Amino acid sequence: MKHTHRNQQKGFASIDASFSVIVLTVILFLALSVLPGIFFNIHLSGLEKEVIEVGTAAYQAKKARPNYSEITMQKLCDDKYLTEDYCGSTPGQSANSFGGDITYQTNSSNPGLRDIVVTIPSDPDRINQIADTLASQSREKCTVADGCDTLAVNGNTITITM
Repeated sequence: MKHTHRNQQKGFASIDASFSVIVLTVILFLALSVLPGIFFNIHLSGLEKEVIEVGTAAYQAKKARPNYSEITMQKLCDDKYLTEDYCGSTPGQSANSFGGDITYQTNSSNPGLRDIVVTIPSDPDRINQIADTLASQSREKCTVADGCDTLAVNGNTITITM
């Protein structure tokens, strides 16, 4: 006759619960450590899209005009070339994905070109990385910001000439 164990464990023991808590803590820590990078990449993609939208709006507003001298950010908003996302009480203010401004202006050296100016108040340590990403949208289609004549970085401001 065989003896069966009557005191078999059922459910979690305290060691199992402790192990589960440790594993969940490690997973949570890893997830939280990658979130800033994920959010940065989301903001960067959004900023690329915004620069394209403002640049395209200026191009569309130019129509048959010989240059961009008559185009302003306010005109782009008034004539509905830009959505309300850009056109608050002060057009372009706090409108980019990083919480900074995004504005259009006619290039001061050549009115046949347009400048998109973005400020990055929330992530100044990554301004060069952001500028490198936006360099390909400049008139010269640069691969990096350094040495690009149609992209300028000044403090937390990036000016992209198109």
